[in-house]
Amino acid sequence: MVRSLGAENFIDYTQEDFTRNGRRYDLVLNNVGNRALSELRRVMASQGRCVLAGAPKAIWAAFARILKALAWPPFLPRKFIFFVAKLRKDDLAVLCQLITTAKVTPVIDQCYPLSRTADAIA
Repeated sequence: MVRSLGAENFIDYTQEDFTRNGRRYDLVLNNVGNRALSELRRVMASQGRCVLAGAPKAIWAAFARILKALAWPPFLPRKFIFFVAKLRKDDLAVLCQLITTAKVTPVIDQCYPLSRTADAIA
């Protein structure tokens, strides 16, 4: 499925631990917050960036993660960057247009009833 979306390379996290394969990455996107910052730092290239878009479930763990990333020395070339989505009506209208014109095709892996929203997000 990922190849059909245009990816040349990908890692199936259910089959391979990307933090232990010896590779270095220019960009690491961490959507889930399930990896220690030390693991992410280990796989970053010398000028690499790690975008942290997700956080652990426990609020104290999320704050600890933020503080650790902010404590990373700013003069070093590897950087941790935080991403927080800002929902804007205009952006959603553009996304709707892209989907309507089939320029972007969403991939729906599974459907959940509204009562299982937490399971869907997890």
